Amino acid sequence: MNETDTDQNQKPKTSKLAIASIICLGLSFIICCSMRSFVVFFVIPIVGIAALIHIWLSKGRLRGIFLAIASIVIPICLLLC
Repeated sequence: MNETDTDQNQKPKTSKLAIASIICLGLSFIICCSMRSFVVFFVIPIVGIAALIHIWLSKGRLRGIFLAIASIVIPICLLLC
């Protein structure tokens, strides 16, 4: 059995950047629920975009695209409210 067979049988892992962006989003809500924070509107979407790029470049080895998209869309929606 060669290495390509074992790589194809492995289940894709969730991107750590996507998980980190969602965790940061949750922490920012806990810390500054009523304040509009720089972290919420600028840093978290940047981490989400980095996660999306990382997932797309992984060629199917990573998942978590919905976590990354949520970390981009939610702060934008909060900014517009």
